[in-house]
Amino acid sequence: MVFSEPRGIRPKSEFVERRRSPRLQLTPLGEDVGKPPALVPQYFSTESLPDDQQFAAWRAHLSPVLGVRLPDDVRAEDGFVAHQTIWNLRGILLVEQSAPAFSYERSRDQVRFSPIDHWQLTFLRFGQSWTAVDQRVAANRPGMVEICSLGQSLRSSSATARAAFVVMLPGRRRRRIWPLPLGRPRPMRAFSKT
Repeated sequence: MVFSEPRGIRPKSEFVERRRSPRLQLTPLGEDVGKPPALVPQYFSTESLPDDQQFAAWRAHLSPVLGVRLPDDVRAEDGFVAHQTIWNLRGILLVEQSAPAFSYERSRDQVRFSPIDHWQLTFLRFGQSWTAVDQRVAANRPGMVEICSLGQSLRSSSATARAAFVVMLPGRRRRRIWPLPLGRPRPMRAFSKT
């Protein structure tokens, strides 16, 4: 028995590629080591400034978002070496910073006139801090996470130097605040050393 082509079907011709954009040649992993990283962090440091100008520079750096002040028993002339590195992931900010003791406040005016309403998740590497929102105070220390919204006024302070990793996630305007830990502080299992 001999099979033949069904009527109305043409024999296949050569493949014709119909693309709207040209093919991109991909580089195998590890071959582009000499190129700079795609995500370039932004650095800020007060270390290279004279001691009496360091805190003023830190205050100016944070002033669009927060009002910053020193503890009552500390003088700005004594120096304030702070470092901050920020990675911007299209609106999600990853912040790594270390600084001596300081306090900050996000006032009602700053909330009203600033479009920033991100959720701030703070993981301390060392030090301790306290954040007050709506007459509720949450203590934060290594192994815990503090969550609050920059869409409402808040106050925070630390009595000692601290190093922190902060994740800032975009939020909807005027969301309620959710500071953690609520009530009794509970360590996060993923970050505890036990």
